[in-house]
Amino acid sequence: MAPAAGEPISRLQATRRPPLPEARWRVAGLDPPRGLLESRIVRRVRGMFAAGLVEEVRGLRDRYPGEWPGRLAIGYREVLAMLAEDPEPGDLAERPGAVEERVVIATRRYAKRQLTWFCAERGVTWLRGAAGDPTAEDGARRVFRAD
Repeated sequence: MAPAAGEPISRLQATRRPPLPEARWRVAGLDPPRGLLESRIVRRVRGMFAAGLVEEVRGLRDRYPGEWPGRLAIGYREVLAMLAEDPEPGDLAERPGAVEERVVIATRRYAKRQLTWFCAERGVTWLRGAAGDPTAEDGARRVFRAD
């Protein structure tokens, strides 16, 4: 039984109308120049390390010594590998640069997989540019204008 409604969920589902049957969906995707995407990835990864990613991961590893869901995320995975290779904090001074590069590469590969996935989606209007680009913003306004 659906506790809030006081009747079986199957009965509620049978009488329910499809959500927004009159809706016309519009989907737009941004396709930034590869150089811009690359520079944003590098800036983001450097920012993560500057903000204390190594210390954050070390703290999580110490707090949750077993398995925890985030350990496989890009960035966390590479830092955990670095910490496992050389657990002494004093010996890590030169390693983050190499780990940053591994995170940049992993992020770049993930972005490429995302683009490949989204390019296969039907009905997407692709806009050349990135967030904050006036040309892309004008294109988005055209896609989403009310008819």
